[in-house]
Amino acid sequence: MRILHVAMGMPEFDEAAVDRGHYISRLNWREFQEVNTSILMRVATFKPDVVFFQLQTANVIKPQTLEALRKEGIFTINWTGDVREDIQWYREAAPYFEVTLFTNQTDVDTLTGEGLRADFLQIGYDDTIYRYEERKRSGVVFMGNDYIDRFPESATRRRIVEHYRQKGLSSYGRGFGHRVTSASEEVLIYQKSSYALNIDHFNRPRFYSDRVLRAQACGAIICQMSEVKMEDHPFALYGYPKGQEMPPSYHKMVAEYTRDNHTWRNRIDDLTKIIDKWA
Repeated sequence: MRILHVAMGMPEFDEAAVDRGHYISRLNWREFQEVNTSILMRVATFKPDVVFFQLQTANVIKPQTLEALRKEGIFTINWTGDVREDIQWYREAAPYFEVTLFTNQTDVDTLTGEGLRADFLQIGYDDTIYRYEERKRSGVVFMGNDYIDRFPESATRRRIVEHYRQKGLSSYGRGFGHRVTSASEEVLIYQKSSYALNIDHFNRPRFYSDRVLRAQACGAIICQMSEVKMEDHPFALYGYPKGQEMPPSYHKMVAEYTRDNHTWRNRIDDLTKIIDKWA
């Protein structure tokens, strides 16, 4: 399959697609003044079967561009890894795409309930960076930024982090008393932590930050700090840990499960099934 990735990040998506035997052309849309013209020019030379859009911004792609792709028999996908309260532009754009993909079930149900084509595609993680190593582990960590009241659960996140920092929680990120970490620092912190808290800005079915995948890939056990069930993460705990340490073999098992089920290669496999379903 030939995939044109109209991207705003995620080079690991491209690498995973190539690993699965697909051909990829990448177009970073924010680098072009004439995005629509650039897409049509790339389509003319690369001749993709699928165009995978990661836009997350309204009024970037013109309906005429998508209609031109449709006339060429090209399968178009609009995917977002973020969650927003206002999804009006996804709703308005949906008829021009073959399918719109979300990382939460609420938005999928909203669009399909209105007769629009929508489906679920979870986010992945880069397993060339986030990996398990057997190290001495202890304690609980949280990584994330304080967005004050920007999202529905932002205040809850701040309250939980501040409460448990007084009980020994290590926290990293803007607004939580520690620096923002680099990827290599993040890996080492997770590899040395027994547990990692997940406190998302939205409580929605099937939604979680990719920090869940990064932490688990390094062997930290996720503690979900909301009632939203993590159906595809059987090792997750609910609530703050009681202090019990797990053996290294358990942390390794968490990391192996994540590697086997949640890399971007797995998501490319999921994407292939979605295309088959909606084509």
